[in-house]
Amino acid sequence: MKFTHPNFELDFTGKNITIVEENHWFSDQFFTKYTFPIEFDVNDDLDVALNMITHMNSASSPKKFDGFFQKFGEESEAVLIIERIQGRKAQGKMRFGFEEFPNYDKKLSELPLQKIILQELMTDYAVGIIGQTFPAVNFNFPQIIVDSIDVATEQWQYFEGLLNNYKGGGFLTNTAGILILSWITLIPK
Repeated sequence: MKFTHPNFELDFTGKNITIVEENHWFSDQFFTKYTFPIEFDVNDDLDVALNMITHMNSASSPKKFDGFFQKFGEESEAVLIIERIQGRKAQGKMRFGFEEFPNYDKKLSELPLQKIILQELMTDYAVGIIGQTFPAVNFNFPQIIVDSIDVATEQWQYFEGLLNNYKGGGFLTNTAGILILSWITLIPK
């Protein structure tokens, strides 16, 4: 096992490295794979490649290094995060497996997302879809509890502490007239 960066290479052969891989089947979140902290020696050449990380004045030098992690014949994009330096010993962990995320390397502008040009007020449009769920709609307008808003002010008093406050078949409105859109999923239509 080794970590390869354009300026250096760390060989972890013979070291006992613990790798954590979360099972996505039992969670609704995405996780990277990561290692428990690994300790390694920093010689003079490695210190130069790590931007003199062992020196006292290195607080501004980067502590994250992008590279590749090779393990068991597989290679993954990885990030080495150096957490502690003590003398010539460094301790860091690696995060890898980013390429397994769906659309990891794409910008939002490159995704085939649905575009809507409204010919009506957004509140009227929202009332028409509020009762629908995926796959009929890709997004909706959920009520959001907001504790940080002073509901005593004239601007917020009619919202009753909720954004997208939907009552009696319509959204409560006042001069602020705010609707917050929530993406349920990014599946293109």
